[in-house]
Amino acid sequence: MMKPKLIMLSALILFVTIGLTFIPSAMGGEPLDDVIVTVTSGQDTSITTSNAINFGSLAPGGNSTVSDAFGLTNDGNVAGHVGATFTTNVGAIYGLTNTTYVIGGTNVSMQGPGTLTALDNLVSDTAMGGDNDVATDAVEDMWDIKLDVPAGQDPAIYNGTVEITFS
Repeated sequence: MMKPKLIMLSALILFVTIGLTFIPSAMGGEPLDDVIVTVTSGQDTSITTSNAINFGSLAPGGNSTVSDAFGLTNDGNVAGHVGATFTTNVGAIYGLTNTTYVIGGTNVSMQGPGTLTALDNLVSDTAMGGDNDVATDAVEDMWDIKLDVPAGQDPAIYNGTVEITFS
């Protein structure tokens, strides 16, 4: 019988801490018989960037990496699985675009605390892999983005939008 009282007392302390008031029976009040608390779990990930990500001028066949392009912080209690996809396309090819040409998403890779992972040429979300999960430590993980310009790519100014997802 002692164990249920300890659990009940723990719940009472939790409720008192968050502002509920109870009156112990010794003070003329009524005892609380049923105290219920639901503790939820989840991830609470935020993204920070300082500027637009600019790879500068590159020749076909060249590459460039923008270090610390953005940061992810998880204040929750469940690791955040990171996914990414381009939302810009020319025809059915997603990636960096202008009105006519596209540098396909497979030429863009992202890396957090884990492995460098290429995005996709499709609208589907690319999982960044478990070693790139955003930990529950409330510490900002900085991410790098690498661009490989295909040999023979048409000269133009390319831009695009990458959607970052958390699950």
